[in-house]
Amino acid sequence: MKNKTIPITFVLLVMALLFSPGAQGWYMPLDDVQEGMTGYGKTVFKGTEVESFPVEIKGIIQEGYNRQLILIKAGGDKIEEIGGVASGMSGSPVYLEDRIIGAIAYGWTLSDHRLALVTPIEAMQKIWSEKEYWVQGEPDLSDYPGLEATPVRTPLLASGLSGRAAEHLQEAMDDYGIKVMSGPAARTDGEAPPLKPGSAVAVDLMRGDMGAAFVGTVTYRNENKILAFGHPIFHQGAVDFFLSDAYVHEIIPSLNFPFKLASSQQLKGRIGQDRDAGISGQVGEYPRLIPINVSVKDSDREVHNRASFQVVQHEGLLNNLVGSAALQILDETLDRIGMGTARATIEITGRPLPDNKLVRENLYFSRNDIAIFALQELQQLLFLLIGNPYQEISLYNIRLNVEIEQTNSLAYVQRVELDDNPIYPGDEVTARVILRPYRDEFVEKEITFQIPEDMPPGRASIVISGGPPWQPPVPEEGEEMDYPYEDFQNLLQSFIDRPRNNQLVLEIYPAYRFPRHYMEPEEQEEEAEAEMEGEEPEEPQVPVPPEPEEVEMREVIDTEYYLEGIWSGDLEIQDPADTPDGE
Repeated sequence: MKNKTIPITFVLLVMALLFSPGAQGWYMPLDDVQEGMTGYGKTVFKGTEVESFPVEIKGIIQEGYNRQLILIKAGGDKIEEIGGVASGMSGSPVYLEDRIIGAIAYGWTLSDHRLALVTPIEAMQKIWSEKEYWVQGEPDLSDYPGLEATPVRTPLLASGLSGRAAEHLQEAMDDYGIKVMSGPAARTDGEAPPLKPGSAVAVDLMRGDMGAAFVGTVTYRNENKILAFGHPIFHQGAVDFFLSDAYVHEIIPSLNFPFKLASSQQLKGRIGQDRDAGISGQVGEYPRLIPINVSVKDSDREVHNRASFQVVQHEGLLNNLVGSAALQILDETLDRIGMGTARATIEITGRPLPDNKLVRENLYFSRNDIAIFALQELQQLLFLLIGNPYQEISLYNIRLNVEIEQTNSLAYVQRVELDDNPIYPGDEVTARVILRPYRDEFVEKEITFQIPEDMPPGRASIVISGGPPWQPPVPEEGEEMDYPYEDFQNLLQSFIDRPRNNQLVLEIYPAYRFPRHYMEPEEQEEEAEAEMEGEEPEEPQVPVPPEPEEVEMREVIDTEYYLEGIWSGDLEIQDPADTPDGE
C-alpha cells in the first residue's frame, strides 16, 4: 500500500478555516446561550495580570432594532471585594464551555453592580468588516424599573490636568456625555506584556506630559487585530486613536459605579473603528499624531516651564485637547489669574501651509486673565486649519512659546494730527498719532504714507486704529457657515495679513464708500442745517456703488503697546490740474 502525501497547501487551508474568526469553534453563538449556564470572564484587577471570575447567565434581552444583549451576574472573591463589575471592565470577555460569547459592556449605577449586560461577539465581529451595527432605542430595562444601563467604561482619565484646564476639557466632553476625571500619569517604564483577551487597554487621545485616555479591556485578538470595550467611545465610525496597554493601580469601590484607576503604558498600535458594538484596532500600526511643545516663562518671577505631548489629529478634539494642556502649563507657571502682558509665538508645520510652516507672533494684554488671552490666536488658528471646508490639513508639529509679565501695556489711540498742506495724488503725508498709555504720558507716533498716484480727486476717508482682532467665520444661530473665500490659501492669507495687536493701522478709503460724499457742496450744507434743526435728512439721490473688498491703501507700524481705539477723518484730494501752472 502506497503512502499518500497530503499537500501542505491543503493542510494550511484547513487550519485557516478551523481557526479563522468566521469559524464557530472559538465562540458560542447567541442562539446556544441559555439562562442558567455558568462560565467565566477575564479581566485585570491589578497590575497587568489577567484573572478569571465566575459568571452566570441570567437571560437574553431583546431590545431595539435587531439587537440582543446577554444579562449576566458576576461573582467570585475579587468581584465581591470591589463591589461588582467596575468601569474599565468594558470589553472583558465572557466564556461558556471555554468559548467566548461576548464582552461585558453595560451596567447600572446605584444598583447591584454584579449584574451587567454583554455585547454578543457576533455583533463585535462585524466591526472588522467595517459594517456598522445599527441600533435604535435604548436597552429594555423593564425588569429593572427606574434604572438606566450605562457603558461599563472609565471616564476620560486626564493626567497632568487640574483646575480650570480640566474644566475646559470637561466642557468639550459634555457634548459627548463623557465625564473627565483626574488620573495617574502614563507609565513608560513598566513591562508591556502582549495584549490578549482580558488585558487592560487604553485608548489615548493625548500622551506625554499631559494625557487623556479611556481604559477598557481587550475582548478578542486575531493575530494583530483586536476587539475591545463592547460599546462605543464616541460612536464616530472610522477614527484614528492611540492604542496602548494599561496598568491597573486599583479598583475604586463606589455606590455609583466602581472604576479602575489605571495608567496608559506603552503605545501598541491604533484604534481604527468606533462602533456601537465596540472598538477595533490594529497592533503594530500607529495613528497620525501631532507633537506639541509648549514653553511658558513668567518674566517677573523667572519661572520657566516646558511640556511636550502628542495628540490625535481629530477635527472635533484637537483644539480642546491642545487648549486645555496649554492652559494648564500657563496656570502652573504663573500661579495666579489676573492682569498681564504676553508675547507669544506660534509655529505650526504641516501641509499645505506656505513652505510647510506658519509662524505667528503677537502681543496680548488682559486686565483680568492673561493666560486665557495668550491662547486666543492659537485657538483661532487651529479652528481655521482643522475646521476649514476647503481641504484636509496634515499637521506635523505645533510649538507655542509664551513670555508673560505683570505689566499693563495698554495704550489708546487718542487723536491724530495731519498736515494742513494741500494733498495731491502721489504726495507723501505724515500723520502724527497721539497715543495715551495707561496712566502714563502721551506718546507720539508718526506714520508717513504716500497717496496713490491714481487716487481720484475729492474727499477720501482716513482711518487709524489698533490692530483689530481677526475672527474666523462663525455662523449665526440657525444659519450655515459662511466662508467668503475662494480657497484655503485665501482663507489662510486673511489670517496671516491681519495686523498684530501692537500695530497701528492706517487705511484710506475712496469717497464712494460713504453716500454723503456724492452730494454737491450745496446739498451737504442743506443736510447739515436739517440735522441741526432736528430734521431727518433726505436720502441722497445718487446711487451708491458696492463697497470695495479692499481699501485704497494701508500702512502698518509696530509699537510696544497693546492698542485700542480708532480715529477717522477726511482727506481732500486735490485735482492735479489745479496745481500752480497746471502741474
